[in-house]
Amino acid sequence: GTFYAGVSKFDGTNWTTYNTSNSGLVSNYITAIAIDCSGNKWFGTDAGVSKFDGTRWTTYTKSNSGLAHPYISAIAIDALGNKWFAHWGGGVSKFHE
Repeated sequence: GTFYAGVSKFDGTNWTTYNTSNSGLVSNYITAIAIDCSGNKWFGTDAGVSKFDGTRWTTYTKSNSGLAHPYISAIAIDALGNKWFAHWGGGVSKFHE
Protein backbone atom coordinates (compact mmCIF):
# COMPACT_ATOMS: atom_id res chain seq x y z
CA GLY A 1 0.00 0.00 0.00
CA THR A 2 1.14 3.53 -0.69
CA PHE A 3 0.29 6.99 0.52
CA TYR A 4 -0.74 8.39 -2.84
CA ALA A 5 -0.40 5.76 -5.58
CA GLY A 6 -2.81 2.97 -4.57
CA VAL A 7 -1.74 -0.60 -3.86
CA SER A 8 0.59 -2.95 -5.73
CA LYS A 9 0.56 -6.75 -5.95
CA PHE A 10 3.57 -8.91 -6.78
CA ASP A 11 2.90 -12.40 -8.21
CA GLY A 12 6.52 -13.55 -8.03
CA THR A 13 7.37 -12.14 -11.45
CA ASN A 14 5.24 -9.07 -12.21
CA TRP A 15 3.85 -6.11 -10.33
CA THR A 16 0.23 -4.97 -10.78
CA THR A 17 -0.82 -1.61 -9.35
CA TYR A 18 -4.43 -0.80 -8.47
CA ASN A 19 -5.52 2.81 -8.03
CA THR A 20 -8.64 4.93 -8.39
CA SER A 21 -8.25 5.15 -12.17
CA ASN A 22 -8.15 1.38 -12.85
CA SER A 23 -10.00 -0.23 -9.93
CA GLY A 24 -12.71 0.32 -7.35
CA LEU A 25 -10.42 1.78 -4.70
CA VAL A 26 -12.13 4.67 -2.97
CA SER A 27 -8.79 6.50 -2.56
CA ASN A 28 -5.14 6.10 -3.55
CA TYR A 29 -4.06 6.85 0.05
CA ILE A 30 -3.79 3.33 1.53
CA THR A 31 -3.56 3.30 5.33
CA ALA A 32 -4.25 -0.36 6.21
CA ILE A 33 -4.56 -3.77 4.54
CA ALA A 34 -6.11 -7.03 5.79
CA ILE A 35 -7.09 -10.33 4.18
CA ASP A 36 -10.04 -12.30 5.56
CA CYS A 37 -10.49 -16.09 5.69
CA SER A 38 -12.33 -16.02 2.33
CA GLY A 39 -9.37 -14.32 0.64
CA ASN A 40 -11.06 -10.92 0.36
CA LYS A 41 -8.61 -8.03 0.49
CA TRP A 42 -9.66 -5.07 2.66
CA PHE A 43 -8.00 -1.71 2.05
CA GLY A 44 -8.37 1.10 4.56
CA THR A 45 -7.95 4.58 3.12
CA ASP A 46 -8.40 8.19 4.08
CA ALA A 47 -11.89 8.08 2.49
CA GLY A 48 -13.30 4.73 3.66
CA VAL A 49 -12.76 1.02 3.00
CA SER A 50 -12.56 -0.87 -0.29
CA LYS A 51 -12.94 -4.66 -0.46
CA PHE A 52 -11.61 -6.68 -3.40
CA ASP A 53 -12.80 -10.28 -3.80
CA GLY A 54 -10.50 -10.98 -6.75
CA THR A 55 -13.10 -9.87 -9.29
CA ARG A 56 -15.35 -7.20 -7.82
CA TRP A 57 -14.68 -4.11 -5.72
CA THR A 58 -17.05 -2.92 -2.97
CA THR A 59 -16.56 0.40 -1.21
CA TYR A 60 -17.79 1.40 2.23
CA THR A 61 -17.81 5.07 3.19
CA LYS A 62 -19.30 7.05 6.04
CA SER A 63 -22.24 8.00 3.82
CA ASN A 64 -23.16 4.48 2.57
CA SER A 65 -22.36 2.38 5.65
CA GLY A 66 -21.98 2.53 9.42
CA LEU A 67 -18.37 3.71 9.43
CA ALA A 68 -17.85 6.16 12.28
CA HIS A 69 -15.27 8.15 10.34
CA PRO A 70 -13.90 7.91 6.77
CA TYR A 71 -10.18 7.83 7.73
CA ILE A 72 -9.18 4.24 8.52
CA SER A 73 -5.99 3.86 10.56
CA ALA A 74 -6.04 0.07 11.13
CA ILE A 75 -8.00 -3.08 10.24
CA ALA A 76 -8.31 -6.24 12.33
CA ILE A 77 -10.33 -9.38 11.59
CA ASP A 78 -11.38 -11.50 14.57
CA ALA A 79 -12.03 -15.26 14.82
CA LEU A 80 -15.74 -14.75 14.06
CA GLY A 81 -15.01 -12.90 10.83
CA ASN A 82 -15.92 -9.47 12.18
CA LYS A 83 -13.93 -6.66 10.60
CA TRP A 84 -12.81 -3.96 13.00
CA PHE A 85 -11.84 -0.59 11.57
CA ALA A 86 -9.97 1.91 13.73
CA HIS A 87 -10.49 5.52 12.74
CA TRP A 88 -8.07 8.38 13.00
CA GLY A 89 -9.73 10.56 15.65
CA GLY A 90 -13.11 8.86 15.28
CA GLY A 91 -13.32 5.62 17.33
CA VAL A 92 -13.85 2.10 16.05
CA SER A 93 -16.41 0.51 13.70
CA LYS A 94 -17.29 -3.21 13.53
CA PHE A 95 -18.50 -4.81 10.31
CA HIS A 96 -19.87 -8.31 9.85
CA GLU A 97 -21.14 -9.56 6.48
